[in-house]
Amino acid sequence: MSWPFDVPGIPDELFVREERVPMTKEEVRAVVVSKMRLRRGQRVIDVGCGSGSTTVEFANAVGNEGMVYALDKDPKAVELTKVNLSRFNLVHRTAVSLGEAPQALLSIPGQVDRAFVGGSDKLRETLTTLRSLLVNGGKVVVDAILLQTVVEAISTLEELGFTNLEVTELIVAKSLKTGRGHAMMARNPIFVVGAEKP
Repeated sequence: MSWPFDVPGIPDELFVREERVPMTKEEVRAVVVSKMRLRRGQRVIDVGCGSGSTTVEFANAVGNEGMVYALDKDPKAVELTKVNLSRFNLVHRTAVSLGEAPQALLSIPGQVDRAFVGGSDKLRETLTTLRSLLVNGGKVVVDAILLQTVVEAISTLEELGFTNLEVTELIVAKSLKTGRGHAMMARNPIFVVGAEKP
């Protein structure tokens, strides 16, 4: 299977999923890809790849000339990410590894253009390590459900000297068919925090 469009937002139902492995939903992925300002040939890190939905979107965006390094501390997440990359024929432009940030980031060769943090128990340390891995002008994007995570991301990015800091709150509701029509079902609000390395 391949995604035949030049835009992100692959429908969630096209991914292989498991209940206990988190997945970034399609509308959030579309905004994350936009905020990361991805283009062909870039090198990207996906920290806390979960089911691999963001890894797939990033690999689509960077094309055959680019590379996506995905990592997760959960062996099931790594396995699922590999399944989804294979499903979308994107294995050749990705490297998936089992490991916890920030230590696992040290095995990535060279610098990268973009980084996404979809999950990390050590956010401050992870962002600090990512700063050293990013090229000048590189971007980092963090998504979060908890307000405490948003506060930590903002304060850490500012302390590290990142610029052009931006916070976006996404509130998404999806239609659900009922016996009498369609009702809107709200999802958890998601915060997307992005900044640039000067």
